[in-house]
Amino acid sequence: MIFQLEKKNKTAVTKESLIERNVPPKVAYTLAPFQREGVDFVIRKNGRAFIGDEMGLGKTIQAIASMAAYSHEWPVLVVTPSSARYHWDAEFLQVSSRVGANDGFGMIYHLPRLLRLPRAARSAASAA
Repeated sequence: MIFQLEKKNKTAVTKESLIERNVPPKVAYTLAPFQREGVDFVIRKNGRAFIGDEMGLGKTIQAIASMAAYSHEWPVLVVTPSSARYHWDAEFLQVSSRVGANDGFGMIYHLPRLLRLPRAARSAASAA
């Protein structure tokens, strides 16, 4: 499969354009210009995109802002390495404090060590 890189968009993505696409205003206003471009890219790809920025550039907040644009299709599943789950929890808490409770943001719940359980125990846990 061949992937084609998009040419750089000449016009800057505005906060208002993201708000029009269901990104909560308080989240849109906290994004840096390059993060707004990332969220815009995901939205233009109908939510089917990877954010491949370098470490420390705010991929998590871009992903949360992108997910917010599709909150009418929630629930959403975030799959992350175990080492990153607390970072995701913290980011969701920070974002949910910026927006009202009615904006569709919720907490991430995880079942620790679920995959380490024997198969029978996993079946029982998922049935509960």
